Parts: sequence; structure tokens; C-alpha cells
Amino acid sequence: MQCKLKRALVGVAIATWCTCYQSPDAFALPTNLATSGTASASSVYANDTANYGPAHANDGDRSPDVIWHSANSNTETAWWQVDLGADYYLDRVQIFPRGLNQGTVGNFKIDVLDSSNTVVFSQTFLPDSATDRDITPSTPWNLDLGQYDFSGWSAWGTNAVRNVHGQTVRIERNLPGDAFNPDAMTFAEFEVYGQNAPNTLSNLALGQPVTATPPLTGYEQYVDVQPANANDGNIDPNFWHGSVYHSDPGITPFAGHFWQVELAAVSNIDYINLFARNDYTDNHGFAKLSILDADGVLVPGTEQEIDLTQIPYDYTIDFADNPAGKFVRIETLSDNILELSEVEVFGTSTAVPGDFNGDGNVDGADFVAWQTHFPTASGATMADGDANGDGAVDGADFVIWQTHFPYPSGSGASPVPEPASILLIGIGGLLAWHLCRRPS
Repeated sequence: MQCKLKRALVGVAIATWCTCYQSPDAFALPTNLATSGTASASSVYANDTANYGPAHANDGDRSPDVIWHSANSNTETAWWQVDLGADYYLDRVQIFPRGLNQGTVGNFKIDVLDSSNTVVFSQTFLPDSATDRDITPSTPWNLDLGQYDFSGWSAWGTNAVRNVHGQTVRIERNLPGDAFNPDAMTFAEFEVYGQNAPNTLSNLALGQPVTATPPLTGYEQYVDVQPANANDGNIDPNFWHGSVYHSDPGITPFAGHFWQVELAAVSNIDYINLFARNDYTDNHGFAKLSILDADGVLVPGTEQEIDLTQIPYDYTIDFADNPAGKFVRIETLSDNILELSEVEVFGTSTAVPGDFNGDGNVDGADFVAWQTHFPTASGATMADGDANGDGAVDGADFVIWQTHFPYPSGSGASPVPEPASILLIGIGGLLAWHLCRRPS
């Protein structure tokens, strides 16, 4: 007969979790704060502020024709900064270079200062390369031109500043210069995204398992192009910097090339940031982004068609109703390969304690996951049946599963083993484990 749920085993203390799961309020998306800020710089080329002044780099115009350009100097440490007017919680920095292969935006550091002028963040980026010049290793020297053969200029970005609280964001060249030793710094636009409150949502895609069309081959000695590059936390869109996923053009037709991430659990998804490859965009085409449930079925209303040819770098999809899903999938619709720098999925996990397989239910399948790995002394994960995160699979985890079984209530789940039965299972398992460890 159906066993009644019990809340405890003898000698095992358990915590109580709330099982009321509601979609959180939509988070206010980070916006480009720099356009409302005040820019200043170390110098201006030819003192021509009208054409090359610092305000050109935060005017909201990403085109490579409207730029800030410092003076040409072998002794000046070129810098540019924007005062946001108040302390904000930052999200990311994005730079759109001048459309020439000059190599001026490399070997630089980004500092963030708060309203008291205290440095709260400082990090050096691209010490050996630049966003606006990179040698392509396949053809390092062009005999016809008598010079290095360069890939196209590229935007650049970092999310290393996420949730840093500051007012002034500054970029400064490190001297001596990069490998090309430029004597100036110039770029078209410097964007600082952020908001008034800290971002309490998690990037649910970060480091999670990925399936995808097999990656490009033949470039392994030069650069990494694996599917995991698109959720490694690095939003640098330059192929040659080694954090771009590139599907294999040898697999035809191109339509249907895909990249898919499995979230740790069914989650309410607030918004998705998509960062495309930017140093070469001729391969971009139409794609669709969709959210799938735990069974791989499309969540209604979540399929979005994206024209990647119109995405210079970044693209945000805001889901007002915070749909619940387990997978996020991007798939090409046109005759184009798929090239992604990063996919960030922000939301809140709806995981129920005891839902070891992350399908949104607490049922017999989760009990089997626990039973299969019981007992485990250390190194266990949620998928193994470790409900309380202590690295072990033991009786305490069973109690957590049993307490929340079945979820949702009335789901017609199979009967729960009585504690006495589970103790017998545990004793048997422990005995077998002990016998296996006896010396021969």
C-alpha cells in the first residue's frame, strides 16, 4: 500500500526547505551607462577635439568613423575614462575599435574607481595582442604585400567587472606597448553596462554541459574552437583569442548547425545574452534561439528568430514572463555555420531539494539516482544523490528526497520506501562496501 511520508530517520537531523516556487520579478536589464557619463582622456590627436575628442567614444555611435584618438607619443601613457556620475553596479565593458588594423587597443588595463576615488577593480587585458590587430597564424607573412596578413578588427568585451560597484571606468595603455609598439590609442566606442542594484541572478549556463555540431578541425595547433568556449565565461569575440565556438563547415547542409546547453535544473529564465564572433562576420546568417523543457520539448512562446548578420557583437533577449526551461538551444536556419563567443543565461533555478536529475520533479527516478550512488563518502554531486551539498551520499540525503516526495504533489509517483527498509538497504550497502575494502 502507499507508504506515508516521514520526516526523519533516527539520529539524522534535517533542514527544512521552502517548496513554494514562483517566478521571480523580471530583473532590470543592464544598460549602457557610459552614454550619460563624462569622458576625459590623456590627450587628443592634433588637439582636434571636434574630430578626435574623448566624447566621441561614449556618444552611442559604434561606427568606426567617429573616434577618440590620443596624441601620437612614444612617452605618453595613453588613457581614456568615463565618469558615470554616481556609483553603479557594473555588468561588463565593451570596446568597439576604429576600423583599421592599428593594434592600439592591446596590452591595457581597466580600472574602476568608486565615488571616493578608490580603485575597486584593476586588471590587465590582452598583454600580447590587440582587439584591432591580430596575426592570423595560417598565413603569417604575405609575400605580395610584404607584411603580416591580419585578420579583421574586432570588438572586445569583458564581464570581469560584473557587480563591481564604481563610478569611473578607465582604460590605460601599459608601457612599453604591445608587440606592434603603437604610439597612440584610438577606438570608436567604450561601453559600460550596469544598473543601480547588484545583479542577483546567476549565469545558469556557465560551465554547464554542452552538445553541439562538431567544431571546426584543422586549427587545433593555433586556436581552441570547442563548443565549451561558448559558456566559459569569456565574452571576447575574437576567433584568434581562443574563446569562440566555430561549427565545422565540412558538415552540410549548414542549416541545422546547433549549440545547446543543459542547465543544472529547470530554471526560470529572465534574459539571455548572446555574443557572436566579431572579427569575421561573413559566415553569419539566420538562427533561432529556443528554450526547451526537461524532456527536450519547446517551451511555448520562447522560440526567437535571430538575424546574426545584424548583430555586431552582443544581443540580449528578454523574457518578460520568465519561462521555465532546462535547455537553451541555438540553431542555424540559413546556409551558414554557427560561431558563438558566449551565451549567458540569467535566471533563477527552480530546483526542488531531492530533484537529483534536474527535471523539475521529485520522483522514483531521483530515488534510483540516490540508491545507485549510496553510500558515497566524498566527491558526490547533486546528480549522484547528494541533496545537502556535503559531498556524500548518505541517509541524510534520502531524508531530504523523501521529505519532498512527490513533487509536484499528487503526481502519481511510486510508493516511498519506509525508513526501516531504507536502513536495511543502507546496512547492506555499507557491509558490501566494507567487504570490498578488506585486504585480499
